[in-house]
Formats: sequence, C-alpha cells, structure tokens
Amino acid sequence: MIVCGLRRLVIGITGNIGTGKTTVRRMLEDLGAFGIDADDLVHRALAQDGTGYRHVVRTFGSGILTTEEQIDRQKLADLVFDKPTQLAKLETILHPIVRQEIDQMVTQTSDPVIAVEAIKLIEGGLADKCDSVWLVQASREQQLERVTKHRRMSTEQAAQRMRAQTPQERKEERADVLINNYDGLEETRRQVDEAWVAIVSSEHMSKRASLGGYHH
Repeated sequence: MIVCGLRRLVIGITGNIGTGKTTVRRMLEDLGAFGIDADDLVHRALAQDGTGYRHVVRTFGSGILTTEEQIDRQKLADLVFDKPTQLAKLETILHPIVRQEIDQMVTQTSDPVIAVEAIKLIEGGLADKCDSVWLVQASREQQLERVTKHRRMSTEQAAQRMRAQTPQERKEERADVLINNYDGLEETRRQVDEAWVAIVSSEHMSKRASLGGYHH
C-alpha cells in the first residue's frame, strides 16, 4: 500500500488470548518491523486523561473506578465478558479510538514494514487495512496456562475471556498466514522467519503497493 507517497507493508497479527501474539510481534520487530500494540492503545484510551475515559465511565458507571478514580480494567471486564450487549457497547467506544490512533501511527512512521497486534483485528475492521493477516494459534491448555501464569487470572476468569472471543476456526477463514505457537519459541521463530521471507520482498510489496486501506 501507499502511505503519504511511501510504499509500506502492513502485517496484522491476531489470535485469541494466550496464543502468543505479542511474541510474534516482537519477533517481527527483531526482523525490522515497526510494531504497534492495540492493547496498549486501549490502556491509554482508558487512562484518566485518555480519550475514552469519560465515555466509558458514563456508560458503565462509577462502580468501575478505583479509589483514585482510575478505571479498574478487571471490574470493567467482569461487566462485559460473557455479556455480548455490554461488550458491544464497550467496543463501540474503543474500536474507533484505536483505529484512529493506529491510522496516525502508520501515517507518521517511515518504516517500510509495520506489524499491528490486535486481538480484535478482524472483528474491529483493522484487518481490511492490512496487506497480510497473521493468525497465531495455540492449544486451549496452553492458552489457559499462559493467561493464568502471566496475567494473574484465575482459571475461571481466563476461561470466561476465552468463551467471549471469536472461535479460532472462524478467524482462520480470514488469515493469510497461520503461526502455530505450539512447540516452543524456536519453532515459532522458524515460522515467522519463513513467512517474513515469503511476504516481505520487493516483488510482493510492489504487487501490494496499490492495495490496502492506508492511502493519503
């Protein structure tokens, strides 16, 4: 795609909770990509000085606030996960904010390859702006282990998050590249390196240059 007269390749990385999206994004950064973490942008939007703070508090009430009047993300999660209507309300607020932030970051960077990590890449419409969509996969057991270990959630909390997400099988239909994060970092890196070589080439970028959503 062409952004401000420059040729860019935007890789979208997605996958459900605990599959290893961040690991894959960091591997792409090691290879030279400019990384963007949509979850980090959500954190910023929910901060007290963030663009989504007031709207979220008005929508879900002051009960989601800490004593310091910060949004307690766990309290907010408890209100929306397993409750499709409530989750849709939250996403209606946050998705446009995140999309706008990513648009600005893509426009402002001069890096030729950009890796966007987003758990709702497909559902939030970001996939349509990417040249290549990468889906990171792991077993349910691995997801539970990683989430409970690294995010300090209970098994039930982790399972609740997993139930609220789009099944991996449905995401496969939209994916251009599958990264199976089952068998350790070396095997995952091998797949990332292989996909990078196949996709990030002058010939590929030339073919893609007139496609995508980031045109300015």
